[in-house]
Amino acid sequence: MPIGSRTGAALLLAAAVAGTACGGGDGAGSGAPAGPIPVKVMTWNVLHGGAFDQVLSEPGDLPATFDAIWAGMEASDPVARMRKVAAEIALARPDLVGLQEAALWRSEPRDGGAPVEYDLVGLVLAELRARGAPYEVAAIQSSVDSALPGGRATYRIADRVAVLARAGLAVSNPRGGLYATRLPLPVKLPGGGAFGAPRAWTSADVALDGRRFRFLSTHLETVEAVSAGQAAELVDLAGAELPVVVVGDMNSAPGDAAYELLVSGAAGFRDAWEAGEGAGLTCCRDSLTDPAAGVTRRVDLVLQRRFTARSAALAGAEAASFEGSRWPSDHIGVVAELELP
Repeated sequence: MPIGSRTGAALLLAAAVAGTACGGGDGAGSGAPAGPIPVKVMTWNVLHGGAFDQVLSEPGDLPATFDAIWAGMEASDPVARMRKVAAEIALARPDLVGLQEAALWRSEPRDGGAPVEYDLVGLVLAELRARGAPYEVAAIQSSVDSALPGGRATYRIADRVAVLARAGLAVSNPRGGLYATRLPLPVKLPGGGAFGAPRAWTSADVALDGRRFRFLSTHLETVEAVSAGQAAELVDLAGAELPVVVVGDMNSAPGDAAYELLVSGAAGFRDAWEAGEGAGLTCCRDSLTDPAAGVTRRVDLVLQRRFTARSAALAGAEAASFEGSRWPSDHIGVVAELELP
């Protein structure tokens, strides 16, 4: 979720839902394992940077609003922020990473100037390669791909969830899609029409040391009634045939409906933060440029079924993460060390 109104930020992103994409590799593990298999995973909402609540608060001049949204995204310094995200990934060296709000921004200036692009996934991958810690996209899914006709340019945002796998890890069966349960959108954009606000999920199957499991990355809605419906869909998507790790910005904390649905009853997931220390708060800083900006909720989760959680810790929470007078995201990442018996 971007800084500002947590519900309003989801609304515009649903304005022009387009195609989806997912990709990944194939492979198989070797031999029977001698004992429990360690698996390290990470999740991070890296903040797409668009203050889309402005569409609700300033609906009279949409072209000017879209110009302001683009300017605000650039002011968030996505290049520097993704450099810090990559640094944390390289430090932790997880097998798999789930990213949310991993947007692709594009601009076509009306004056004929050169197009501009910010690919948050591409920025992270390039920095990881430069650090000698290569990762690959195992699966990626757009929730929306929206054209924003501004006064100075036509902008486009694809809001995405992604699964990254460390280079050499055998992944297969990349999948992705949108939840049927979605938030109605009360905003009409040029061209007319009203749309439901979608949220996305993506997954890949992994072969490691002769064992197989499924890894899913997702971003649920901010409205509890909607996120609970999406959580019910997520349980079905995870399936029952493989051990499963589900990571993401669930927009749901312990005690909320979606969280309780996932960790209770037939769903059978357990929260890896059982192996963490402290409250594990991850959301949401109200300013990227305030070194004292804090977090108050734990909504970024690592959930597992048929694993054992050995440790869980935060990434990007330390004062050192306030690099270049800016936090890497309004969310804090989570790293968990699991074992597959």
